[in-house]
Amino acid sequence: MVGSKRGAQAGMCRSVLHGAVALAAVGVMMFAIPNAVAAFKYLKTGMEVPEFTLATMKGEEIALSSYRGNPATIVLFWATWSPRSRPALEDAQKLLAEHGEKGLKVLAVNVNRVDINHKDRQEIQDMKSELGLTMPLAVDNGLAAYSGFGVVATPSTAVLDKDGKIVFEAASYLRSTGTDIREQVEVLLGLREPPSEEAVAEVEVYKPVRKALLYYNLGRNLLRLGNADKAMSKLEESVEADEKFTAPRILLGHLLLGEKSEKSLARAEELFRGAVEGDPENVSAICGLGEALLEQGKTDEAGEFFTKAIELNPAYTPAVANMALVLARQGKSEESRKGFESALELNPLDAGTYHRRAESLEVQDNLSGAAADYRRAIEILLDLPATGDKV
Repeated sequence: MVGSKRGAQAGMCRSVLHGAVALAAVGVMMFAIPNAVAAFKYLKTGMEVPEFTLATMKGEEIALSSYRGNPATIVLFWATWSPRSRPALEDAQKLLAEHGEKGLKVLAVNVNRVDINHKDRQEIQDMKSELGLTMPLAVDNGLAAYSGFGVVATPSTAVLDKDGKIVFEAASYLRSTGTDIREQVEVLLGLREPPSEEAVAEVEVYKPVRKALLYYNLGRNLLRLGNADKAMSKLEESVEADEKFTAPRILLGHLLLGEKSEKSLARAEELFRGAVEGDPENVSAICGLGEALLEQGKTDEAGEFFTKAIELNPAYTPAVANMALVLARQGKSEESRKGFESALELNPLDAGTYHRRAESLEVQDNLSGAAADYRRAIEILLDLPATGDKV
């Protein structure tokens, strides 16, 4: 009886979560073009970043567009609960102190949670004082900027040029990351020799057929208005208008994953395969293809794509979490556990990771643990207080 009750509880949480995740996916994907590698799910190097306006800790509004025309800008997504955010902030402050008068700007965007509370604000203020931060500290209430960029790990960093285009991106933070960011900033400021023409050509963004871009942008606008059905129709038209344009394929594929029907999953797989063929190192496309295969029960094949995505970007949280589920289904429970620990270290407030871990716990007949993780995923999506359930 107890097992049956726990199973029903897990099943109920799973059903609620599937709908919530689908809605969240629409909210995240409507802002920007999908990503190739590194820090962002829906952006890649060479792309123009989506606009946002946030309030600083002082209550002043600051728009990302206000940094346009500036030779170099660092946008750093961070959180007080993220250990790697501290060195990211420290290095950004050092760069600002060295090169601020030469034109470098830094905007630190706090993403502690969906709704920043008084405790969060105090922790942010404490961090500012402790590290001597002079950069603006913006608060991303609602996580609109976080979602618009498609941040996959906290911290994540984007270095922008004067046109608001990404010249460098990094998920998580190692000391070597600071060196890479410094090099990119100094190139933009004219303090270091720029890369060769061949290296620049490697990151050029594909220019789609005008009609395809029109349909794609129309689809994104319809998503903003909450009309997913019409949006998906326009994205299909975009795919038909330009088979080499991967952005609508990835966006449409992720939306179809949320429907979870046999037909939608088969179509998602087809779209992601086309995107991977057109852009073999596009981590979002590779991971999306793995998810489509995983949802269809093709576990081993899915694992191959998640492995490839992780090789390209070890900090790509969705790939790490999905690979952990693959390991659970393969009976490798200890490896799976460590995989989920790694995913949650990268982003402890990622609902998708809790969702996948819940599925893995169901495989292991840990129904109470699965129910707790399903609930935690819903709590994150709805920004509810944690229940404190343990796995």
